[in-house]
Amino acid sequence: NIRYQHPHISFDVPDGPEHLSFEGTVSGKTIKVVSRGQKQVVLELQWTGDAPPLPFTEEAIEISNGEVKLGGDLLLPSGPGPHPAIVLIHGSGKGTRDSCRIFGNLFARHGVAALLYDKRDVGNNPIGVDLVDLRDLAGDALAAVALLKARDDIRDDQIGLWGASQGSGVASIAAAQSS
Repeated sequence: NIRYQHPHISFDVPDGPEHLSFEGTVSGKTIKVVSRGQKQVVLELQWTGDAPPLPFTEEAIEISNGEVKLGGDLLLPSGPGPHPAIVLIHGSGKGTRDSCRIFGNLFARHGVAALLYDKRDVGNNPIGVDLVDLRDLAGDALAAVALLKARDDIRDDQIGLWGASQGSGVASIAAAQSS
């Protein structure tokens, strides 16, 4: 919710169940804002130039696990392949591919292809995340591994699983089911 009428700018940022509201000004290449309300936060942002290009490419993918289709992104390092790869598995909660992106970017920057995908309960599970079976989530991770194994630009003998929180348990189940 960004409002801008030069030189004034205001916007809201989610903060748990609430929002922080900011008001400030734009002057040249600098934005200075102060939060309204009980939490006082001062931000000063200054443009310092264009960011360097990312050292990897991003490709939209779809993982199929039975009737379930999961959207995702594959981050491929620059340079000739085939590349080692990692499947990033969400923790508990309704995780999108973006919730693991910071880790995927790190892997891709270091030469490891990273597959990020939306968790099966995102947007289509009205009952809640607690009712998603861990074996189903492990099946999703194994379907992601199968997708990677079928690609010529991925080393099929160097595919790993990475999981945080609940994702570490899902990775363990998937690894136990995989040859």
